[in-house]
Amino acid sequence: MPHRNAETTCVVRIIPLHGLSQMQAELCSALRQEAGRCWTDMLHAHIASRGEKWLHSGDLEKLTKGRYALHSQTIQALAQRLDDNVKTAHHLRKTDPEARYPYKDKTYQTVIWKDQAIRVKAGRVYLSNGRHRPTLGAFHPG
Repeated sequence: MPHRNAETTCVVRIIPLHGLSQMQAELCSALRQEAGRCWTDMLHAHIASRGEKWLHSGDLEKLTKGRYALHSQTIQALAQRLDDNVKTAHHLRKTDPEARYPYKDKTYQTVIWKDQAIRVKAGRVYLSNGRHRPTLGAFHPG
């Protein structure tokens, strides 16, 4: 199946979360740890698959569905990031045989919220963490 390309407009904003309450800061830390656990589990699944058909982002998403206290789009973003890192290493190995595929476990990982998990209401940002999980929000960006 050939790779499909689509032209889209993608906007990425990095928003520092200043002035968080103690509870919000603890939730941020817990989310980063959960994202690290998810990344590490995906990485181990990918490493295990390297002797056979390598897992790609869709395969990794299916393996991890419903297992983490993260929004599904966050898990999707982690799977895509790992897949992109593997592709980059594969490309680099053509000219540099010392280039390594991803191999390090992560205790913490950056949490990514895609547009479906972001709500803005009355100038305040709300970041969803999936069904039946506390939302990180009610803060002014910047």
